[in-house]
Amino acid sequence: MALDGNPSGRELPQYKCHKIVRAAKIISISHPSESLHGTLELEGFGPIKLVSGWMEKHQPHVGGYFVAYEAGYTSFSPADAFERGYTRVDSYVGKFKRAKADEQAIEADIQAKGLNAPRITPTDIDNLIVGEQYHVFPGTQTTVCCLNLRSGFTVTGESACASPENFDVELGRKIAFEHARDKIWQLEGYRLKCKLGEGHE
Repeated sequence: MALDGNPSGRELPQYKCHKIVRAAKIISISHPSESLHGTLELEGFGPIKLVSGWMEKHQPHVGGYFVAYEAGYTSFSPADAFERGYTRVDSYVGKFKRAKADEQAIEADIQAKGLNAPRITPTDIDNLIVGEQYHVFPGTQTTVCCLNLRSGFTVTGESACASPENFDVELGRKIAFEHARDKIWQLEGYRLKCKLGEGHE
């Protein structure tokens, strides 16, 4: 995109946004003329009451998005602009939250059943990790996580997305970390099995 008043004709450098925001589509708006406040009905969330002056400043309309930023401020974004700029990430984040919750639930179930024979626990796995490093290969959407273990050994995990528009640094790291951590379970399970086998020789 050329800029007016730029005789060189050179284009400005391009930047890609990696912000994480919270947002919901507006399905109805209530703004009584006698009131300085307004109310937005958000899809899947319900009504929220706005601070004085917000409606006049942002001029929201049904079908657009109410957007909340990490810094604490809020704004309105038309649907087309928002949907071109952001991809919903709940499915990815939720997957790993559920996996962590499932892991904790299974551990609690094991303890409740009194299954106290030698085994590996989630805490054992986490205590083995002493460092983590990440790398995104230039020109790709592939993230590699390298976990440093107490023994000096390392394990790696990867994540990638087919569509460049879906790439997100934070999510790429989370997914790659979990994939690397999963490998520690296999290594520790093998080590424990070998140790237990020594007592039967």
